[in-house]
Amino acid sequence: MKQQMQTDVFLPNYYITNSTTSKASFEKVRNAISELDYEKTIDLALTSINTIKRTQLTIAYDHRIYQLIQQYKYDAAVQDIEQVIEYNPDLGANYLKLANVLELQGKQEKVYQVCDEALKKTKMPANDSLYEELVQLKNAANEKCTRRIDPLTVLPVKLDDRIFTALMTKDLVGLTYISSLWRHRVLQCDAAWETVHDILNNRPNASWVLPKVAKHIKKMSLSSEKTIVMSKYFEFIEDGVFTKIGSLTIRAFNKVNNMEMLLASALWKIRNTLTSLSLYVPDSTKPLQLTTILFYCKNLKVLEFKAAGGSLASALGDLELLANTHKSLINLRLSIPQVTVSSLKSLISWCPNIRRLVLNNTFLPDNVIDILNDCARLEILGYCYSRYDSNILNLEDLNPNNNNDNSNSNDSKKHSDIIRNDSISTTTTSTAPLQSSDNNAVGQLRVLSTPTKHGYYYTPGVPINQLTQLLQRHQKSLERIYANMAITNKQEANGEPHPFIPSIDVDVLIFDRLEHLSYVADIYGVMEKLLLNSIELSHSSLKTFEAIDSFNIPAIVDALIKIPPVQKLKFFCRNPQVKYYTFQYYFGDEDQQQQQDDITAGQSMVRLFKSYASSCNNPCPSFSMGCDNSTSVLETVSFRKCNFITDNVLDALAEVKTLKVLEFEEIDTDDKMTSQGFKSFLIKLGQNTKVAILKLDQMNNVFKNCHGDDILRLIGKHMAYLEMLDLENLYHITYKGFEGMLNAIKGKKLRNLRVIGWEVDDTDFEDKIRRHIKKHDSRINFYLEYDDLGFGLFD
Repeated sequence: MKQQMQTDVFLPNYYITNSTTSKASFEKVRNAISELDYEKTIDLALTSINTIKRTQLTIAYDHRIYQLIQQYKYDAAVQDIEQVIEYNPDLGANYLKLANVLELQGKQEKVYQVCDEALKKTKMPANDSLYEELVQLKNAANEKCTRRIDPLTVLPVKLDDRIFTALMTKDLVGLTYISSLWRHRVLQCDAAWETVHDILNNRPNASWVLPKVAKHIKKMSLSSEKTIVMSKYFEFIEDGVFTKIGSLTIRAFNKVNNMEMLLASALWKIRNTLTSLSLYVPDSTKPLQLTTILFYCKNLKVLEFKAAGGSLASALGDLELLANTHKSLINLRLSIPQVTVSSLKSLISWCPNIRRLVLNNTFLPDNVIDILNDCARLEILGYCYSRYDSNILNLEDLNPNNNNDNSNSNDSKKHSDIIRNDSISTTTTSTAPLQSSDNNAVGQLRVLSTPTKHGYYYTPGVPINQLTQLLQRHQKSLERIYANMAITNKQEANGEPHPFIPSIDVDVLIFDRLEHLSYVADIYGVMEKLLLNSIELSHSSLKTFEAIDSFNIPAIVDALIKIPPVQKLKFFCRNPQVKYYTFQYYFGDEDQQQQQDDITAGQSMVRLFKSYASSCNNPCPSFSMGCDNSTSVLETVSFRKCNFITDNVLDALAEVKTLKVLEFEEIDTDDKMTSQGFKSFLIKLGQNTKVAILKLDQMNNVFKNCHGDDILRLIGKHMAYLEMLDLENLYHITYKGFEGMLNAIKGKKLRNLRVIGWEVDDTDFEDKIRRHIKKHDSRINFYLEYDDLGFGLFD
């Protein structure tokens, strides 16, 4: 295998030959001239000319040798070096260069021979650094010759394939240069080449590899601004070498000439196998319009079209050229700066079987229902996302047991089966918009997704009227709701909140299938109230509840207590100052303002966990709501930036015996949650629960002084079922605390210890931890990332 070598070994040298030889040669010529010996002068001049030729040729060869090595053309480099040695047999540096190239090829016997020849032929003193390098290289080659074992000759073929499959494309290409055996085995490993990322971009000289592995490739990603590279890719596609390719990603080709013709021809060639296409273009009109893509790729099921500029209208082209609707496309993601109602409706009408629609950086117009009427099979709708976001649920993530059955189509089949089929049957449904007053209307949308993840700190919300329409239309089928109801750009521009609460046309929604609810609360609280009333009165089996920037914790608790326990409960306050911009704070009465108080919120959380402790510790079908979730128990609790966490809240939480995952992030509540209270919580938690995952992040008020080390020791002593401990940005812990924890936890279940944001006060900390783990033969994977260095090490 290719070893890492110092680059200066191969750098070209402008002073390869001994200049003393040239000077002596010229001196002899001058002497012959002064002696008027013309024959001798001619002979000596010819000798000088030959010397100069060899010198210049050697320099030229040396430059070519360097370039050949950079392109892994080792055999050609060896031939050039041997020619240089012939010109200058007394120069030891050339022998060293030849030995190093042979070392790269793994030819240890030849390395030994070359070094031995150099030491005998060249007259170098023993104290010369070049002499020492040759001796070291000779001895190393001799040792490798006696013990060298090619792993491919001893490992089972199946194990080789597993190793190859785990490598990146550029590494696989590098392995093909080791030997003919390695080249054969690597190229014949089907699984290793199923997914390929930029062979030519990483290894421009590796164009010979693509035709040999093309028959294995099912997924390929192309990304290059080099004209010659992209042209080569499309040349191979046109030649028909890719017989199985089903997924293709193309980006960064704005500098390639004739891209429209090249890409169109390539898509036509792989039209029968291509089912997924991701296209990243600089402008919506170049190089291909959506009409061309849909016309050529009749079997396309997944299309991602991202344009840095332009509009959807210009990207469409003339859809009438399709003649018939595109029946295979089920997954569409668009990222285009300008999207109009007419252009979006036009595209959807020609792709009636779309099941997943994601619109990046796009706000739907008010008449959203009218636009989606033609999308009768839509199951996932996401919009207002960043074009780089990948957090939106995919079709394969949907629960196959909850498929809609609203028509005579094959909707009863699992979604994965539908994706695998080459064609999708169309569904005949009414496209008339539902009236806003019709709460009994049946829709088919299963996931409604707008940005609610922790990373969307400043993402504006979506208009309430849009959410209301979508929720009301699809209340019977929705399984997951991610609703960003934060202040919108328009509301912020209008100086809201205003003293008048906006009205909505519905008091309650009946969710039959809702399993996940995540929302960013609205500034007026009306949509939050609607959602809380709806989950309380619905017949769904809610499993995950996540509230972001909500300052009405008592209302949330009242709703959650009245339904069966959820499995995952998450609270996140992005910025506690947000409450000062809500209607309740500006215009609410005393009771409404009191609901936003942290003390009231903490008391409500105590009430919730006491209720959950009663129902989860003794699960029984005590709820007569028509739900199948009566035996559900709370397993995951996550708090982030929540100022209402107190010792009493922790004490009540520790009583819930079904807990498995706990996360406390950025909790700094001054004296509300004390160090002693958290210690008591850990002891009680270890006695009552079997928590397997614990995450503590930025809890410096609790870990201050010497309490951090005490907390670590308590974790090791009392949490016998802990499998993963994640500690981030905790600045009051030392090695003594970790040592005490590891000693106490010996023989228990801990397998992963992750420390992020460690202050480098104890420079030997990492080594101490690793030595301790090794000494006690612990099977703990240890990860450490130093503060501000971004440096991590794994065991």
